[in-house]
Amino acid sequence: MAMVMVMGRGEHEEDGRRYVSLVGLRMRGWAAGGMVHRLLGPPDRLSVDPRVRAALPVRLYRLERVEAAERSHEFRSGPGRRSEPDREKALAGISARGRSRGSGGS
Repeated sequence: MAMVMVMGRGEHEEDGRRYVSLVGLRMRGWAAGGMVHRLLGPPDRLSVDPRVRAALPVRLYRLERVEAAERSHEFRSGPGRRSEPDREKALAGISARGRSRGSGGS
């Protein structure tokens, strides 16, 4: 069984790779549903929620794919997306949590 490490809300690490859940995507400024399906397609992994094992599997998307999609014109101009200040605030919070943990990763 693969080890699951929850990095921060919406971030996971499994098998040495970093993933973002749907909660994490919303925190990064993604609109729910259609935008995720259109830009990312199916999840890269389905994983057990380490907090609630009886819950439905968590859909996880590789961080590299998420970041590439966020650089696309379609994402930046997409309807229903969070405003830039909201997104920047959410990303700053994610970054600050990572620094406060003293993460020694890549």
